[in-house]
Amino acid sequence: MTITSKKLLLFSFLFLLCFLSITTPDFISIQGIYPAWLILWLIPSSLEFGPIYGLFFGFCCGIFLDSMMVIEATNIPGLLLIGFFVGRLDQKSTPIELSLNFGLLAWISSFFLGISLLIQIYFNQDIYFGSQLNYWAFYSIFSQSIITALLAPIICSWIKILIK
Repeated sequence: MTITSKKLLLFSFLFLLCFLSITTPDFISIQGIYPAWLILWLIPSSLEFGPIYGLFFGFCCGIFLDSMMVIEATNIPGLLLIGFFVGRLDQKSTPIELSLNFGLLAWISSFFLGISLLIQIYFNQDIYFGSQLNYWAFYSIFSQSIITALLAPIICSWIKILIK
C-alpha cells in the first residue's frame, strides 16, 4: 500500500468517526455520555505516522470538535498533546500492537482530554466549583474514558491493521 493510499484510507476513517461522533447510537453510552470517537482515531494514526503528524491530526480533530461544541473551552491543546506524545511513544520503545495497550492509551488520553477541558472551564469562567459541579464533571470524565477504553481494543487495532 502506498503512502497516498494510506493517507486516503486514514482520512476516510476520520470522516466516518466524525459522523459517528454526531450520531452515536444510544446503546453505546452510559446515561447519555458517549465515547470520544476521535481519540480512537488519533491513537493509531499517531502511532503509525509519528509525532509531527500526530500534532497535525490532533489539531484537525480539535477543530472539528470545537466546531460542534458551544462551550468556551477548546479541545485543541489536549488533542495536540495527546497526538504528539502518543506519536513519540511508538518511536521510543517497542511498537504498540497489543489490544490492551490500545485500551490503556485510550483511557489515559480520554481522561487527559476531559481534565484539560475542566481546567480551561475553571480558569476561563467565574463560576463557583461546588460539590455538585465537581461530581458531574468527574462522572462525565470517568464515564467517557471507560467507554472509550472498552471500544479502543477493537477499533484502534482494526484501524492500525488497515493502515499498516
